[in-house]
Order: sequence, then structure tokens, then C-alpha cells
Amino acid sequence: MKHWWTRRLQLGLLGIAIILIAMWGCGRERVNPVDSQFEGTTTTLNPPGNIRAQGGIGRITLNWNPVNSTNLAGYGIWRSTSATGDFVLLRGESSAPDVTTARTTYVDSTIDANVSKIYFYKLSTVDVEGQSSELSTFVSAEVLDDTRAPAMPMNFVAITDADGKQVALGWSAPEMDVGNQELTGLSGYRIFRIKDSQGKLQIQGSQAALVQLATELGIDLDNLGEISAELKDIFVELGTVPANQTYFLDTDELEAGVLHVYIVIAVDPEGNTGPPALTLVTIDTPGANIPVPANLRATQNEQARIVVSWNPVNDPNLLGYLVLRSQSTQGPFTPVTNDTLFTTGQTTYVDSLVATDQVYYYKIQTVVQDPNLGLLRSDTSTFIDGQALADQSAPGAPSDLIVSLDDDNFQRVMLNWTAPVTDRNGNELTGLASFEIYRSRENNTSFALIATVSSDQVSFVDTSVELLTTYFYAVRALDQAGNAGPRSQPISVTTRGFAIPRNVRATPGVQKITLTWTANTEPELTGYEILRFTDPTHETPDKTFSSVLTTYVDTPVTADQPFVYRVRAVGTANVKSELSPPVSAQATEAAPVLAAPRNVQARGGIGHITITWAANTEPELTGYRVMRYTDPAQTAAEATFATVQTTYVDSPLVSGQTYVYRVQAVGTNNEESEQSLYASATVSADQSPPGAPSDLIASLDEANFQRVLISWTAPTRDSNGNELTGLTSFEIYRSRENNTSFALIAAVSSNQMSYEDTSVELLTRYFYAVRALDQAGNAGPRSQPVSVTTKGFAIPRNVQATGGELKITLNWAANTEPELTGYEILRFTDP
Repeated sequence: MKHWWTRRLQLGLLGIAIILIAMWGCGRERVNPVDSQFEGTTTTLNPPGNIRAQGGIGRITLNWNPVNSTNLAGYGIWRSTSATGDFVLLRGESSAPDVTTARTTYVDSTIDANVSKIYFYKLSTVDVEGQSSELSTFVSAEVLDDTRAPAMPMNFVAITDADGKQVALGWSAPEMDVGNQELTGLSGYRIFRIKDSQGKLQIQGSQAALVQLATELGIDLDNLGEISAELKDIFVELGTVPANQTYFLDTDELEAGVLHVYIVIAVDPEGNTGPPALTLVTIDTPGANIPVPANLRATQNEQARIVVSWNPVNDPNLLGYLVLRSQSTQGPFTPVTNDTLFTTGQTTYVDSLVATDQVYYYKIQTVVQDPNLGLLRSDTSTFIDGQALADQSAPGAPSDLIVSLDDDNFQRVMLNWTAPVTDRNGNELTGLASFEIYRSRENNTSFALIATVSSDQVSFVDTSVELLTTYFYAVRALDQAGNAGPRSQPISVTTRGFAIPRNVRATPGVQKITLTWTANTEPELTGYEILRFTDPTHETPDKTFSSVLTTYVDTPVTADQPFVYRVRAVGTANVKSELSPPVSAQATEAAPVLAAPRNVQARGGIGHITITWAANTEPELTGYRVMRYTDPAQTAAEATFATVQTTYVDSPLVSGQTYVYRVQAVGTNNEESEQSLYASATVSADQSPPGAPSDLIASLDEANFQRVLISWTAPTRDSNGNELTGLTSFEIYRSRENNTSFALIAAVSSNQMSYEDTSVELLTRYFYAVRALDQAGNAGPRSQPVSVTTKGFAIPRNVQATGGELKITLNWAANTEPELTGYEILRFTDP
């Protein structure tokens, strides 16, 4: 049977995929030895666009849009700790100079949060000739602090050897953080031990019982930092191990017949400690010897492995066997795997982690599950030696190669295959280390290596393909000895894309140019981009427009300037076609179609001027522009207003200032009439104050006797009854005990219609009134006064002091206020 420890070892041997993209160019004829279709390029490289940075715990993830270039080698990622500092190139998965990655995503996990929390990034595009674009604009992200602890170690067990001199501990690493969240880091483990030397606790070993034991002994499992002096005889920290070691051997002061409880906790690089895992074992010597495996055999001539076998042990409590290995007969003999409890439940073990032509020595121990003493091991067997031959047989060819397109991204090709199960010669597979992925463009004869992945990965995504191109793919397997098998049968796929828009035409018009073209038929099409140039030799357009139709009107454009246009199709995932051939046109000058507005008049008012004019009747009319000047000699308006009416009110304005106005008609294609004749007016001064505020209310704060709350309603007309010409503030007045001696106590803005008076005295009557003021300083009449009497407590009456022996007794008449809570008595030695 396979033990959990064996399965964990197999998972632990999973590799990390390394993607290698190699492109090169040479020769005077500009021929690419990888791609015979390559003819070189002088196209200026642009840096990637739409760069995003996302901070995480101990890492920052970058994403960007792909650069559409036939000669793309990859991207350079440059990093700095400040926006204006020196940016340093990050080395990544590619061996090409100045290339960090060939993908459009990158996870930077090499950052040091102690140096900086915020990192800045710029990207460059690199082609196969080694040319790099300028650096992009920077993006930044902040590294998050790791405050999450690892989860509890799993499968924690303890086993004692036959003579009770050592206890082997083993566990599985936590795969998540506390709370079932993603594991953010793991640096090692701390191991503790409790000895119940007095044997007072009778427990069966459940997690709850072990927690109860620790509690009864006075041990805080949530804080295992400092161990108190009174606990050091029974509770000790045995040591720490790194994250890649999930076992520990305890040989320190073990006591026969004594319950030993072990605790292991996981620790991450930030010092966060997870919850404890507990297990127990009783040290004892079994009454009978455990049978030792006999008749060991080991192979001498197998490729890249040694097969060890032995006779089975007849024991009713048999759990399995522990296989020990050494390169010397004198030892030391250590377990062949990280599982120090037992290796296998079979009587055969295949050791493939061996060097060829090296002699190895093996011993076997029996492992039993004693019903009273737990896991026990026998003495070691006599040793046997074995030797593996060098592996000279390559793996067979991978099969079932499938090549498919990504429906969401035209520049992604997905590969899947089945790993070989035999060597090339048809014999048993002797090893498998990695796969190489090959690609050929437009034919199946010029294959070039584009990537290498580990043997546990049987898929690959190619993101360096071009649109509307046929590619052939093949995969071959390699073993640990470097033997390379044959390539699989090649499979081809043609990438999708968008055709160049055809029949592009540019038709001139009055201050406009109309573009038309034939519609593309691809189902993934989402629209078109129209690029405009003033110089056909420029590579960067002056302007770019978008359209979902097959026509676009560029307006307004100047009539004395020819323009050049190119169109390309755009689809899902922002995939774009090549640009269409250039077309050019020049707009014509428009004759005036709108008359200047007539009968323009300006009439002054308080704080504003009203401008009116006669309506235009042209069908092209869409509205008017009103231009304001302070001097008719001015050539540029100080303010311009748009309206579709024939009346415009210009407000607020400075009183006493004269303003001049002209009006202009505007048409459907942004045509403009001549400006009208001038009209002027002077802003009237505001001499009318606002009316009195109404609905004045003064109330007491029940929670604070020294707060009076005042509110009112703002006036809606001036004091003369006409329309309100302005409102800027309110003044609050107060009079004490009468309504004749009012004094100003506060002023508030016009949008505040309440006030809290906190300067009142207790048991006092106050009168309040409010008045409004406008922007011109005109003060209106005060509102009708309202009064309020503050609450308080009367002075205690009939206070008497009666002397006695070493005491003085005080008496007074009781107060009757319902809010009364008690009295304060003040004593003086000098009145």
C-alpha cells in the first residue's frame, strides 16, 4: 500500500515550468534561420500599452496589452523604488538580452518589502534583432504586509523505535493559510514536547484531549514564545526545522513508560505562527522482539534505478517497512524518502533517486502498530548492495497531440499531449524529466524549439503567434539522463485574424472628408479604427477615430490642408488587422449659410443683464453663441455662452459695470454666421434689502441646559415686496430679560438657517431675532422676536451647620427640580 508520506513526496517533486523563447537573425540577406519567411524590419518599436500593476502579499502582478509586431522577441520589465529613480531591468524566463518575459503578464516576487513598500515599473518592447523600444510610462503598486499565519500542519504522527531511544515525528505541510486562504509563505516549523512524568492524566490522544492536557498543565497553546521556569521540566521547545523538512527525530531525555505529547506549529517568513498540531506517544520497550525482514535482494543491472525486495514479515500488527540507504557499509543509513515513519507497505521498493555506476547499500526495518504502545520499529536487517546502470534509452514520442485556438484571444494557441509510457525501444519507461515544444511556420520542415516544460506538465500556451498564419507543432520527451526521444507527429493550426479593410475611399466635402470602405465579414469583428495623418511619411497618426459602421465623416477640417487616411479592423480581445493602403483628400471651403442675428438688445438689471435678438430662420440653424466684452475695442470675448433660445440672462455681474455683447448663429456642421452688431447695458446697483426671516423658533436642548437651538425660514422677496435680488448672510440678535436691548451675537451664511447659542446662563429669559443681508450689504428688517427661559437649579435654602464632637452636621431644604441628581458641599478654612 502507498502511505500518505509517499504521496506527499511525489507531489513535492513537481517541477516549475521554464519557458525558453529563442529567436535570432543573421546574414546579409536578412534571413531568419528559424523562420524562412522573415525578411527583417526597420519598423519603430512601440512600448506596451495599458500596463496594470496589482499589489499582493510579497509580490506585484503586472499585465499589459500585447504589441503587434512580426519580429517580437519579448518584453523588458524595469523596476525602481521611486518614480524618478533609476529603473533596473529584471532578469526573467528568457535568455535573450533585455528580455524579461515573452508573455503579457509577469509576477514580481523578488521584491523586498523592507527596502520599499511601493515599487514602480516601466516596460520596453524587444525584437529578435535585439532592438528595444523606449520605456513606457510608469505604473506602481504597493506590496501588502503578510499578517496571515499558516494553517495547522496536517497528518502529525509520532513513532518510537524498538528500544525506546528515539521518537520520529512526521507531518504534512499546510497548503493554506488560516481561514482557508491562499498560503502566503512558509519558512519552517517549531517543535515542542510535554512529558507527563507523574502519569496523572489518562487520555486517548484526541486533539481535544491533548488541548485539555496542555491547559491543565498551565501551557498557553496560543502563545508558545517564552516558557516559564516552573514548566521547563515538563515542557520544552525541541528545535526548529526549515519549511522543506517535515520530520524531526527526538532523542533528548526520553522516559520509558511516560506519555510524551508533541506539538508542531508552522511559521511564515513574517513571523506569523499558526495553530498547533498535537500528537502523543508512550515510550516503552515491547515485551517481544519485532521480526526483522530477511532475505534482502537488490538489482545490479537495471537502468537508472535499483529494485530492493525482501521476504514478508508475519506480524498481526504489521503496518509496513522503512527502507534505509547509505553509500557505505559503515553508514549512516538514512530513510530513502522524507517519510521517516515507514516507506512502503509492499515487500519491494524501486529506488530511482540514484546516481548511475554508484554502489548503494540498503537495510530494512519492520514497522508495526502496537495497540498499546503505538508505532514501533524492529532492529535493522543486514545490508544488501545494489547498483544502477546509466540510462541510454530515450523516452518514446508523446502521443495524442492536440493544437487548438483560444476563442477569446486570437494570439494564443493551446497545446495538449499525452506523455509516453515506454522508452523509444518499447521497453519500460526508465525516466521522464521534461518536454520540448517545437514550432514551424507555414510548413512542417523548419521546426525551432520555442519552449521547455517539466514532465508533469502536458500542456503549453503559445502567445507569440501572428494572425492569419499557419503553424506546425511537435513535442518530444527527455529523461533525467538527457536522452531525447523522437518528436511527435506534427499538428498544424491556422490562427484567425482580420483582413485589411478593402476599397477605402476619401471623398471631400465642405469642411469635411467622408471615408467609406467595404465591410469585413469576420464574426469576431467589433469595429474599425480610422487613422489620420497630415504627413504620409509619419508612422504615428495625428488623430485616431473609431467607428462600428463602414463610413466615417471627419469634420470639421480646414480646407487648405490635405489629409491622409488608413483604416484597420478591430475585434474581440482588441485584435487588429494590418492598416489599409493610404488614401487622401482635401476639404472645400464653405460659403456662409447663416445670417448674423438681428435686433440684438441688452437690458440691465440688478446683478444681471438680459440679451434678446430676433430668431434666425435657416433650416441648418442649431443654436447661438453670446459673446461678452467689457470694451467694444476688444478682439477676443472675455466669456462665451451657448443657447438655443433667443434670450440669454448673463448673471451674476458687477453692479455699475457696463458690458458689451455680440451674438453669432451656429449650424448643423458647426457653420458660423458673422457676429451681430454690438449691444451694451449697465448692471443696476442693488439698493433693496431682503425681507425679514420668518418662522423663527427658539427651543431648549433637553440634554444641555446651557444650549438654545434657533431656526428660521429665509425670505423669498425683498423688503419692498419685489423679487429677491440677493441673499448672502443672516445676523442673530439676542436680548436678556426684555425685547428692547438686542445685541448681535453671531452671523452665518445664507445657506445656514439654524444656530446654537451656548453662551446662555441658567434660569434666565432670552429674546431672539434674525435679519437677512444681501451681497450689496443691504440689511433687511429683523424678524418678530421670540423668547425662551433656560432651565436650572435654585440655590439650596436654609443651609445650617451644627457642631458636634469631632464632626459638623449640615442640613438644608430640598430642591424640587425633576432633573436634580444630588448636591455638592464645598468646605473652606478661610471664607
